[in-house]
Amino acid sequence: MPDLNLLDSTETRFALDLETIPQVDDPDFQTPEHWIPFCVTLGFQPEPGAEPEVDVLFRDTDTIKSERDLYMRTIDWIADRAPIENVTIITYNGVSYDIPILRHRTSVVDEQTGSNTRTRLDILLDVCRHEDLILPLKDQHDRWVSLDEALNIHWIDSDSPTWGGEEVTGADMPDMAQDIMTGDASDDLLKAVYRYAASDVAPLFELYDELSPTTPDQ
Repeated sequence: MPDLNLLDSTETRFALDLETIPQVDDPDFQTPEHWIPFCVTLGFQPEPGAEPEVDVLFRDTDTIKSERDLYMRTIDWIADRAPIENVTIITYNGVSYDIPILRHRTSVVDEQTGSNTRTRLDILLDVCRHEDLILPLKDQHDRWVSLDEALNIHWIDSDSPTWGGEEVTGADMPDMAQDIMTGDASDDLLKAVYRYAASDVAPLFELYDELSPTTPDQ
């Protein structure tokens, strides 16, 4: 199991999660080229136990410039809140999914726009500690554990937004993303996607605490 940090009152925590659009008919979650983000959900907890700040950053069009701006805003959001040291970024399956997609897509947008997004991303990730919570749970249960199951195991509540009388799921995201990026999304649809995306990040801070040791191993 990866060594999660002892609970540290000086630790500043961020959480990150992507909502993406598949680019092929049968996408592979382990292949970053198969996915393009349309929004990034970010959480910030200045110290353990504090109420997290959560926000969802959307692309406003399907252009490469809008995609580049999404990544720049993501980096700025974290950099504006991060202290000089002792910063942790929390993800759920980020090692295999979110971070490889971000690295790949920032390289693509830089090649097409001449920007320095990938360099800025690499600098940010280099100075932060990354904790992917899916990994210790896999070690504990000897199998991959979904986020919903992990939250249930640890009795952690999360939001469950609905749209059209049905609970919003990841399968709804591609169609909803198209409406958002073409400007056809109603305020209610945008709110449903916002709540769905935020529901994958807000509970990560509590889950991180549940999985972190409180005293050193004897």
